[in-house]
Amino acid sequence: LPKPALPAASRQQPKVEKVEKAEKVQKEEKASEEKMDADFVPARATRVRPSGCYVRLQAGKEAFLPVEHMKPRTEAKTEAIRERLRSCRLLVRELKAPRGGDVMVSMLSRADAAARAQELDARRSRMEQAIALLRQNYDPKKWLQGSVSAVQANGVYVSVLEGMDAFVPSAELPKTQAGEKQSGAETRPNLQVGEAVQFRIFRHSWQTDAFFASMLSYEESVAKHRAGRGQAPDWGAAVRASGDKAALERSGGVKPGLLGASRALGKAGQGGEKDQDAEGLSAEADSEEEAKATKVAKPAVSSARDKLLAAKGFSVVDDAAARELNEWLKQQAEERRQQKSSSKAGPKTNEKKYIVSIVRGMNSKVVGQVTLPTRASEKEIRDAAVALVMKEGELKAGQEHKGVLLNKNLITVKA
Repeated sequence: LPKPALPAASRQQPKVEKVEKAEKVQKEEKASEEKMDADFVPARATRVRPSGCYVRLQAGKEAFLPVEHMKPRTEAKTEAIRERLRSCRLLVRELKAPRGGDVMVSMLSRADAAARAQELDARRSRMEQAIALLRQNYDPKKWLQGSVSAVQANGVYVSVLEGMDAFVPSAELPKTQAGEKQSGAETRPNLQVGEAVQFRIFRHSWQTDAFFASMLSYEESVAKHRAGRGQAPDWGAAVRASGDKAALERSGGVKPGLLGASRALGKAGQGGEKDQDAEGLSAEADSEEEAKATKVAKPAVSSARDKLLAAKGFSVVDDAAARELNEWLKQQAEERRQQKSSSKAGPKTNEKKYIVSIVRGMNSKVVGQVTLPTRASEKEIRDAAVALVMKEGELKAGQEHKGVLLNKNLITVKA
């Protein structure tokens, strides 16, 4: 039997319910967007850093946008952040400002930031720990790989780690990349942003927390600094001072200033900031020792090879001068060994150093170091870190901290 036909009103009821449900969802989404738009304000990027960028809000107030708060996820490199800001409309919302710090903003909504809170903190912590390790363990003679992040008239910035760049002055660039001065225009390095380069980190400034790098070899950089200070160029000074006997024999001789350079390197090896200047750039010799080192025979420069060696600062010594210098070098090495064995200075084997930093919101600052026995408990380590932070005035008397994180030799105090 045929089914009885439904009334027209009954057939239309499901369609009406679907339309009403869709309209309700649209209204809720629109209300959510209006509420979200009320939190966000347009901003303009002013200064780009590998850890984020400074922005200027409508009211003229300046704030900092951390890289982990950018949407979508952006690599913590200057060129990547600059490219991201060019390709999107910048809308930010203000975060709770840390005590005494910059105003912080975010591109994430409140819900997204709350859901990803642990992820954001972990990413920031990883970057800070990697940078802290680099401050203590960089090697001035080790070549690193990176890319150019910014080009300026006085040098270039290169990416070292996530969240950190190093500055390469124009004096530390090879001639082919240093650029040439043209009429009516300032000299700019012959490098492009994003270009892959090799460099060495030779200095870190604790005052500005900045790294300085060179794209010259260690020997070339030493010789260039000596020439700039009016000293005789000595391309083999670093090789000879390093104690490489094979390289010393290949160099074919010495130059005046070797004794002072060796002595300066010996002092730098006993202590002081890890710096090229401390490793032979400011070498001077006593007049008496200088006279010993300058007993050099000056043969006539005949062949092209002799001209090349002479231009680089090499000379040939006679047998008597070579024997005398070898004896002096052995004597100095023996004296240094005896001083090291008899000296009571330097860290003890049963002690360990910890790097202490304080974190306020998204800002991190290195406070200093504490030296404790290796058998110290975690409570003693944390108490010593808090005491150092209070001593440096980062925490006021009676002010409580939010926690102390201990990771190997890194201690982070949350304010």
